[in-house]
Formats: sequence, structure tokens, C-alpha cells
Amino acid sequence: MNIWLANGLCIVLVAVDYIARTWRMQCLAAALHTRTRFVDVVTLNAVSDAASAVTPLRAGGEPVRFFGLVHAGLSASNAIAVMAVEGIIEWLIVAAIGLGVGLRFGPEWWRSVSRTLVPHLHHALPWAIAFSVVGVLIWLAAQRLLPKLTIHVGTTLKESLRLAVRMPVWAILVTVVFTAVHIVARLAILPVVMATADVPPDFGPVIVGSIALLYGQSFVPTPSGMGAVELGFLGGAAGGYTGSDSAALLLLWRFYTTLTGIALGFVCGLPLYGTALHRSVLRRRAERRNIAS
Repeated sequence: MNIWLANGLCIVLVAVDYIARTWRMQCLAAALHTRTRFVDVVTLNAVSDAASAVTPLRAGGEPVRFFGLVHAGLSASNAIAVMAVEGIIEWLIVAAIGLGVGLRFGPEWWRSVSRTLVPHLHHALPWAIAFSVVGVLIWLAAQRLLPKLTIHVGTTLKESLRLAVRMPVWAILVTVVFTAVHIVARLAILPVVMATADVPPDFGPVIVGSIALLYGQSFVPTPSGMGAVELGFLGGAAGGYTGSDSAALLLLWRFYTTLTGIALGFVCGLPLYGTALHRSVLRRRAERRNIAS
């Protein structure tokens, strides 16, 4: 595939991903009788993506999503209900797609990986340990620096659970559709990128690798699975491909699945949340002065 065509398709897939997630969240908010602006929801998705990408185990994403939803006009209980329904449906569909793709293409992917990645695992072990140690240290630092997502466990949480359980059926069905569209769009980025390789690998192993590399990041103790994902990609986890252009393909895939989200988070988030964050910092400083005096 031509590299310019591949870049164009990746841009379209990223746009589809963001639009689907934005409409999904607006749908759930509307089901709870709250109207949200498209730009506000796009921004909170972008900022939460950036926070997830730069923190181990994606720990920064959920607090940002919560405060972004509240900033968009939802109450605390409504925000938690939306996040709960979104998260449950997201992982159910990921599991369903993963199971179906794994049963269909898993053996083929394993045959490819066993020839490329497995023989090199013992060389990668020291690097994996080093990246894990770094990730744990970053996670410990994040625990002290990131804002805590605190709620009143009594009324707020009970109300959120009640709202989540009573979500209208139409909202659940629409959410399932938008979630499937966003997941498929994200998974399709790797096959498009790999289609530009010198000798493109088969689709089946690549789509299994896309699921493993994208969603495996959530279980690696480094930001965006840093280190483990790179070692896996270059070792052939992306469909068994280890050609001379593997590093360039890795950079292209990382750009659209990780770096784009970080950039959009900063570009979109600073104008909308910058003033609110500055006021929060000033308010905390004032409260500390009052306590000290």
C-alpha cells in the first residue's frame, strides 16, 4: 500500500475512533437527561487519552474522565454511572472480539510469533525487568502527584449504581454499536500500517497482534506499555514480521495509537481546562495559607 494512502486511512480511523467515543458518551449522558457539547466530550476524551498514555497502567485516565464529565455538566453520580456503563461494555466487546479473532487466527499468529519473538525472549528479559522497575517507580510517583478520584461512598456511589442499572435499553444498544465501531477503528490501524511493509504479513496474525499490542498495554507497568510493546513489535508480535523496516512501522503505529492522543490532549485540553486548573491551584494555595495562619 502507498504510504500516503496508509497515512490518510490512519487519520480517518483516528477520527472515527474519537467521533464514535464522543457520540457514545453523549448518548449515555442524554439517557441521564444531561446535554453535553460535542467539543467538550471530544476534549475530555483526548485529555484522558493523554493522561492514560503517560501514566503506568493507564492510571491517570479515569480521574481525568471523571473531572472532564463533571466539567461538561454531569453530576458526580451521573459521571460515575456513565464511566461504569462505558467500561463494562468496552471490555465485554474487547473480550468478544478477542475471543473470536483468537479462535480464528490465534494458531496462525502463534506459529508466526514462535519463529520470531519466542527465540529472542531471553535477550529481552533484562530490558523487560528494567522497564518494569522504571514503570513501578513512575506509578509510585504518580500516586503522590495525580489527583485522587474521591467520592462520597454513601449516597453518590449508590445513586450511580442505580442509574447505571436503570440505563434505558436504547442507550445500551447505541453504546454497544459506537463501542464496536471505535474498537474496530483502533484495531484496524495496525493492519493499515503493516500493509506498507516491504512484504506485508497475512491479515490474520496482524489483527491478533493488534489486539495484543493495544490492549496488553493495560497490564504492563509502564506508560503505554513502553518497552514491552516495542520489544514485542520488533520481535514479531505484530504478525510475525521482522523486516528491515520494522522500526519505521513501529513509529508509524505508535504515532497514530499513542502520540496523536497525547498531542490532541495537550492541544485541546489546555484552552478548556487550563483556566480551571489554574484556579484550582490558586484555591488550594489560599486554603493552605488559611490553615497555616
